[in-house]
Amino acid sequence: MQNTEKVKKIIGIGLLATLASIGFHIYLSIQHYRLKFGLGEGKSLCNINETFNCDAVTASQYSTLLGSPLSNWGASTHLILSLFLFIGWLNLGSNNKQILRYSFWLSLLTSFMSIIMLLISIFKLSNYCLFCIITYILSFILLLSLGSLCGKEALTHATDDIKDLFAGAKWVLIMGLLIPGISLLSNSIIYDSFGFRQLDIMTQESLSNWQNSLQMNFDYSTGLKFQKKPGPAKMQIVEFADFLCPHCKTASPSLHAFAESHPDVELIFKPFPLDGVCNEGIQRQGDGLRCQLAAAVYCSEKINTKGWAAHNYIFDRQTQWNISQIENDLKALSDQINVPLEELKKCISSSETHEAITKMAKEGVDAKIMGTPSIFVNGKALDRGQFLPILQGAYDLIRQ
Repeated sequence: MQNTEKVKKIIGIGLLATLASIGFHIYLSIQHYRLKFGLGEGKSLCNINETFNCDAVTASQYSTLLGSPLSNWGASTHLILSLFLFIGWLNLGSNNKQILRYSFWLSLLTSFMSIIMLLISIFKLSNYCLFCIITYILSFILLLSLGSLCGKEALTHATDDIKDLFAGAKWVLIMGLLIPGISLLSNSIIYDSFGFRQLDIMTQESLSNWQNSLQMNFDYSTGLKFQKKPGPAKMQIVEFADFLCPHCKTASPSLHAFAESHPDVELIFKPFPLDGVCNEGIQRQGDGLRCQLAAAVYCSEKINTKGWAAHNYIFDRQTQWNISQIENDLKALSDQINVPLEELKKCISSSETHEAITKMAKEGVDAKIMGTPSIFVNGKALDRGQFLPILQGAYDLIRQ
């Protein structure tokens, strides 16, 4: 072991890397639950493009272990690691060298898991989570720091240290067992706080109703469409939504993330404005704003294939839209997504666009939807279809 000041400095670097990793893991856990329960307020901060997309990784089947998100496991592991390092940094333990050796082995385990997850991203998902990659890098920084301090000693004392886990260092074993305990307990508490303790029952109920519901004949050639890779889609998700509906805004990130993480899934967004101006299923006529927003997305896709960009822009600013300032807002939209303003305005006001919006809304009326968002999978209504476990359950049944 090296001199005290140098050792303290190296431990400090490792401790900073560990604390930073905890922060990233906590953010990823929060985003995981938002997506899982269809409660997202928008896309993740680390969504760069379709390849570097944290939400797509989160929505994949590889994002959990024993029902708890991997980010929970990462946070709890690094929490225990930070405790070990803190003891070593302040020289609080009776055998600090041994504590650092245990820290080294635990950091080796986290680095190994980082490699496994990176390989899954490369070969299974073709999507990458930027914040996950940062945590992988931090885990290797910690491993290198501890390796430089006690790597050789850890190998030399490995047998004795293992035996000591059941003798003088039982507290280290207990701390290690706390890792799954913290991860699973925090997952349970969050389920309770969201009110989804009965999620498994809800999932089975939704899937049973979906399998037994009537088959609808939608026009799959219309609507705003997304599929990650070209080819026949095994699962077609049709979402009817209104741009001023808060639940539609929170459901959108989950649906899109699911389609991102499953290349054989096609997501089709169909506008269902809650305004009789363009929707014959709504008796009350409003100010037409909802219809204009639906038309803006339709026209953005038609003019410059920027429909999804407009869709996201409008949802992100959902509470800011007002019919009295629609001219200025449309200009801001056109500038943001690079669609010529005059072409956009002309298209929005055309009878062809009005008929297209009305026709797509009529599909929802014919399907007897009771509100927005309404989600259909392969032509059948899927209750709570914005929940990732329910979408995954439907996908698994279709694949069977």
